[in-house]
Amino acid sequence: MATPHQDTGAGHPFGDDYRQQRSAQQVADDRAEVCEQVANLIRRRTDEAFRRRFFASLQRRRDDRRDLHQFEVVRVPGSTETLVVRNELLMRSELADDRRIQDLLRGYRLRRDDDLDCEELEDRVVRYRGGDTNARGLNDIASLLRRRHGPATVNHVVPLGPVGKGMAGPKPADGLPPFPPPPRPARVEPTSPRTVVAIIAPPPPAP
Repeated sequence: MATPHQDTGAGHPFGDDYRQQRSAQQVADDRAEVCEQVANLIRRRTDEAFRRRFFASLQRRRDDRRDLHQFEVVRVPGSTETLVVRNELLMRSELADDRRIQDLLRGYRLRRDDDLDCEELEDRVVRYRGGDTNARGLNDIASLLRRRHGPATVNHVVPLGPVGKGMAGPKPADGLPPFPPPPRPARVEPTSPRTVVAIIAPPPPAP
């Protein structure tokens, strides 16, 4: 049975809810913006020099922000870059109690930080901070720990915003129409003019 909001076919899932209200010039301007962002996304994937300049600019923007995590870039040959929090190493709690691991990390001047700001992980993960080892060196230390002892890793950063999207973030299109109001729920008529509810319970025990 057809409904008022049924798809009308491939490419038109909303029917006439969002009619085109942009002028031909506005459509052309939006298309040019989209093409530029697509070209930037492709360039970021293929142009290594561009990516280096791009990540360096993001790092400079955070230099004076002590309230934000500083990050570094780990470059692996034959792969894309990985963003990691500067001077941080994560591992399972049971590894942090191993004397051999403690001696190793002490040699790199990494100190244990039990404040993870994540209650769900406090009994499972330990964070080490400090030292002057760069991100590539910490990644090598994490690899060594994984091979010899168990789960350990650098603290990865999930790239969002301009890293995985447009250079200047999302941009609204010109001439957007107002959103249609939500549909009103259908009125359900009772099947009978009167509904009787009976509650049956055992009698209370005798005093």
